[in-house]
Amino acid sequence: AGPLCRWHVFQLHTRDIICLTLHHIICDGSSLAVLGRDLTAAYDALATGHLPDLAPPRFSYADALTRPRAGEAEEASIAFWR
Repeated sequence: AGPLCRWHVFQLHTRDIICLTLHHIICDGSSLAVLGRDLTAAYDALATGHLPDLAPPRFSYADALTRPRAGEAEEASIAFWR
């Protein structure tokens, strides 16, 4: 079993390219969009000698776990997988 996350920075001519490899268990499509946006903003800021100014998360992982469920359709899906 390899690492869940690997990254490397390559230089291609005058550009830096970040190669990020993530296992699907630690990042879904929605999270990947946020990670890409924040990583790009942080890298751009640091590359120009500034500190990144990232927006705080809209909600925490704990909030996601405790939010109300979608309803009957979700309950049927949960029942199917039990």
